Amino acid sequence: MAIDRVDPSHFVQYINRENIDEETPLDTQVTIHYGKSDAKVNGLASHFLARTARMSMYESNVQENEEKLYGFNMIKDSEVISPQNGECNHCSVIMGFDFGA
Repeated sequence: MAIDRVDPSHFVQYINRENIDEETPLDTQVTIHYGKSDAKVNGLASHFLARTARMSMYESNVQENEEKLYGFNMIKDSEVISPQNGECNHCSVIMGFDFGA
């Protein structure tokens, strides 16, 4: 089986780390949203992409069955994240929501 060279998981690691082109600055913030127990969109794929992109996660992020999520830069809920000196180190986040499902 050949590697799919256009799969987003191959390129997500470059978010906020390398200039892909001159029009996209490194201080661009990215947010991934997912819904707890969403039947159509698997949260594991969102977690995979966010870990690969080295995204941050707020401490109070929703969890299923008291799971412990590893591989994220955990930040306090009171912390404001923003680009510093034109670079966005750990200022992109993944956020989960519980819609009561």
